Amino acid sequence: GVSGDAVPRLRMWPYEKLSPFMDKDKYHQMRTPDPQKPTEMMCTWTQDTWGHMWNTLHKAPPPDVDSRKRLEGSLQSYFQSAALSLSHDVPLVSGVAYSSMGQYRKMRQHKAACRVP
Repeated sequence: GVSGDAVPRLRMWPYEKLSPFMDKDKYHQMRTPDPQKPTEMMCTWTQDTWGHMWNTLHKAPPPDVDSRKRLEGSLQSYFQSAALSLSHDVPLVSGVAYSSMGQYRKMRQHKAACRVP
């Protein structure tokens, strides 16, 4: 890419697809995350960190174009994988109750959501 390119957006799981496996309150919390709660901000922070990395790469002169493309591809793949995992797993397991029954219910919800195509 050229240094004027915009930072590629990372794909995330749509909360609408996860909503059947979440409490209504948790669904609404994840749609409007509270910056004071790290678990609610993970996806935003992943995109922000990827943006900083992308901008840093584009400010530095590449040793050669092929190496730069491979490095960008590898880093984007890493951040994309993290974004998908966090956007899927964090809403489903955050706020897990410390009771055995609460943990069991969250685990069942998470397993059910993992089977969603």
